[in-house]
Amino acid sequence: MSIAETEPSTTRPAWLALDKLGVLIALVAVGGAVLPFALFRANRIVPGEPRALLDALPGFSSGLLVGLLLAGTIVALLKLPALA
Repeated sequence: MSIAETEPSTTRPAWLALDKLGVLIALVAVGGAVLPFALFRANRIVPGEPRALLDALPGFSSGLLVGLLLAGTIVALLKLPALA
């Protein structure tokens, strides 16, 4: 038996494989949601106070944004079969 004839020890469904570009997109999206979104300051001289994106939005909008980010991250991470 040669190396080419061996089967992989674990078989996963094709849709469960991670997409490399999707991992990068998901990391950028999650990093953008977690890092400070804007600096609020009284004028341009005093230091500002960082605000997260979820703090800048009202309750319903921030919940909708979190849902869209989660759905988009899941879709970006998984390799989905082509529908052609």
